[in-house]
Amino acid sequence: MQSYDDLTGKLLISMWRSFFYANQCAESVFSANGLTFRKFAVLELLYNRGEFTVKQITEKVLSTGGNITVVIQKLETDGLVVRKANPNDNRSYLISITGKGRELMDIVFPAVMNEIERYFSKLTDEDKKTVVDILRKLRR
Repeated sequence: MQSYDDLTGKLLISMWRSFFYANQCAESVFSANGLTFRKFAVLELLYNRGEFTVKQITEKVLSTGGNITVVIQKLETDGLVVRKANPNDNRSYLISITGKGRELMDIVFPAVMNEIERYFSKLTDEDKKTVVDILRKLRR
């Protein structure tokens, strides 16, 4: 049996649980607006940062290409995003949020942030900065 640092295991479980609980806080907002976490993640990226290729979206929302392709297709069917030819690469498309998608996010984004703020209200601003700094050290 391989040994491991017990504290490392506790850290991993704590991070997973924190993400799970934070996601649960926002879940009621997602479901009330016909969204899932992945749909929201894609819309949030496009809403706040502009248009991206599918590959870029996949990297930014930390998902798989196949999963994000399905999510984008569903968002496109719902009229929330649009796909257009990429003028810099004719093998890919640029995905952008539509007016309908923007109107939805004008409602959903602040509601989700309110739920997340309530979840993180146990932390001081200094605590939040510390956690962000620590988690940045773990990025690849």
